[in-house]
Amino acid sequence: MRFKTHIVKRKLLSEIRSFLLDNQNYLKSNNLFNSALGEWAWIHSTKTKRYVTSIAEDHKVLSDFLKEPLQQSCAYGLITPVETYENLSKIQSNSFLSDIGIIENIEGESSITFLRQSIFLKNEYSRFCKRYKCYSDSPRHLFFANQICQLTDTSKVGIEIGGGYGGLIYYLVKKDYSGKLINCDLLESILISYMYLNLNGVETKLCVTNEQLSSAYLSQAKVILITPNLFSDLETYIPIGFVFNSRSLSEMSQVQVDDYLRAVNSSLKPQFFISENAEEVIFPDSVRHIEITQSSISERLSNYSLVRRYRSKFAGGSNRYGTRVYERLTDLEF
Repeated sequence: MRFKTHIVKRKLLSEIRSFLLDNQNYLKSNNLFNSALGEWAWIHSTKTKRYVTSIAEDHKVLSDFLKEPLQQSCAYGLITPVETYENLSKIQSNSFLSDIGIIENIEGESSITFLRQSIFLKNEYSRFCKRYKCYSDSPRHLFFANQICQLTDTSKVGIEIGGGYGGLIYYLVKKDYSGKLINCDLLESILISYMYLNLNGVETKLCVTNEQLSSAYLSQAKVILITPNLFSDLETYIPIGFVFNSRSLSEMSQVQVDDYLRAVNSSLKPQFFISENAEEVIFPDSVRHIEITQSSISERLSNYSLVRRYRSKFAGGSNRYGTRVYERLTDLEF
């Protein structure tokens, strides 16, 4: 199994190098190399700088990073840290085990088996999660995959803004979501997602141009990974069942949030818009924690009705996250 994984990794790394070389001029002219703003600009300049720089400058170094795509040196910020603490019985525990208990309580014992992934990739928190063959965010990702499949028409296109390494999309595919799934994120993130999803047996395509997007949509690939310059062009693929974002709209600049929500309102018009983001500002004086709140996001949505609202059940973010589910109003209700 390990040898086979090694062979697949080599193939995927070769595909990524070829993709970057073929699109080098386009990526540069459209400012898609190292284009992060807000919290992610800080992360890329302090925590993942060598990885981010290697995408444009040194593909040998890039391959060394992506051999283990979930390591901190390239995936910092994409995986929620595991926090350790003592529970009421003074027994050492951690936030991951707490989340395991939450998903088991909500979805039943079978969810623990369902969490297991085809391939377990090494990461900062492997010692906590390896037994379950999943990651610290996996219980939350499975929870939202279940919610989405219960809520939407699973034959329609589904879109995630800022899908990171692809944990939610992995579980949607595992639950037989039949529509195309599209993850829109920074180039640095979709390369990691390309490795992670393909290693787990999910056929995935990388796209930075409209021509590539059109070709990928007509292909057999379950998942399409795109950069933000293509987001507004997704209107070609309506009807869209849902647009989902978890914990990153609140870390973007106001301009970026406005761009995404303008497209959601005017062109994409998904049946459901689902947001898990900050309910309040807990770093009011921070330069890098911009914290666009859920209320601010809600104010920028038009022709949508709030149908569900609850505090996030899962670890991370100092308990500042909440979930809001919006359903698009029909023409008669506008």
